[in-house]
Amino acid sequence: MFFQARAKLWALQEKKKLFPDTTIYFHITDQNRTFKLDYRTPDCEELPVGAKLAEPRIELSINSTLFAMLLINHVSWKMADQPIDYNRVPNLYNQQAYALINNLTI
Repeated sequence: MFFQARAKLWALQEKKKLFPDTTIYFHITDQNRTFKLDYRTPDCEELPVGAKLAEPRIELSINSTLFAMLLINHVSWKMADQPIDYNRVPNLYNQQAYALINNLTI
């Protein structure tokens, strides 16, 4: 589902010409998996454990059930802030990067 959601988000990014200089990492806490989404490319991938993370980045730690519910748009990204642990490196807020996450759905 993540790869399908990324393709849909990329199409939106191309349409709006929004390509923030930010990489998003989704740490799936109950499965010890990490997915990478770089807003500057259409690609996304699952990373091996212990992989080096690029900067600037936003890391989201989330369980697999909530992640799936967000991807199928059963739960809104805007409403799920409480159970998601966010970490920004460096600690700078990028409004476009956060706004685009809301469109990561299939």
